[in-house]
Amino acid sequence: LEDEFSQSTQLFDYKNNLKVNEFYNRNNFVSKKDVYSISKKDDEEKFLEELISTEKYFYDLENRIVKVETNKKSSEVVVKYSYDKNFKNPDEVIFENEIKKSEKKYSSDFDYTYEVYLDENYSVKSIYKNSIKVEESIYLDGKKIRTSREVDYE
Repeated sequence: LEDEFSQSTQLFDYKNNLKVNEFYNRNNFVSKKDVYSISKKDDEEKFLEELISTEKYFYDLENRIVKVETNKKSSEVVVKYSYDKNFKNPDEVIFENEIKKSEKKYSSDFDYTYEVYLDENYSVKSIYKNSIKVEESIYLDGKKIRTSREVDYE
């Protein structure tokens, strides 16, 4: 919600040739993370840096994360979290380049459905009870075409 940074850190991961800059908001939560690839030519003193991804984090008034935006060269991924139901975990929707890719909806603390959208026609919906997958269905154009049950839970 805020675009101000009260402090930042800079981390170097030489093993993977990365530099990470993290910026914190006034509540000391990460609000932005920039990841750079770093390389060095033999004859150069300085590192060459290239920005490979930027993540922005958005929080609600209770400091719960409500949205993460990740921008890479060819894609933008947005994850939205919803705390409407007051369960242990928030509902979650993931978009890639503004196309819905997956959705997780809780019906209790440990029961949820998780739907993955494979393309505009197909999706796979899994049902979890006590965090264990009990059923998986494949949908074509919104119609269930196949179901498999993992365990009997009735």
